[in-house]
Amino acid sequence: MVQSVESSLKGPDASPLSAHSLLQVRLSLLLQCRHSEEQLITVHDGIRKALEIIETEFAQHAQEEEVARRAGMSLSHFQHLFKEALGQTFTRYRRAYLALKAWDLMLSDPKMRVKDVASALGYDFVASFDRDFKKACGCSPGSVRRSIHSSFG
Repeated sequence: MVQSVESSLKGPDASPLSAHSLLQVRLSLLLQCRHSEEQLITVHDGIRKALEIIETEFAQHAQEEEVARRAGMSLSHFQHLFKEALGQTFTRYRRAYLALKAWDLMLSDPKMRVKDVASALGYDFVASFDRDFKKACGCSPGSVRRSIHSSFG
């Protein structure tokens, strides 16, 4: 779904994204990160533990191997169960979740700088945050921040 909205986000200049484009990207992230309570009932306890790690610790630094170990599984078993349960890889889910949290921070404080958002999410380098955000959203965090600031700031 991110790819379907990506083309509408790239303009010839650095002008803020339209409200419609912002909503499309946000909805795409929400859909990537959603999991119903019914879905979690049938999910392996280790996958529930992994989601808890991501959602409570913003596990930007936690490598997939570390999360698998903490969830009590081998890496290959973890990867298989995670993709089976959520329909996407651990890395893609974590990236989308962190991008969604970045949006929340930018919405709560439209004047918050991108480097402060990155730091709040555990990124040591803004470039890493920028790359992950672009992969998850199809646009830069700076363009989203400018759009939010011009709309709400």
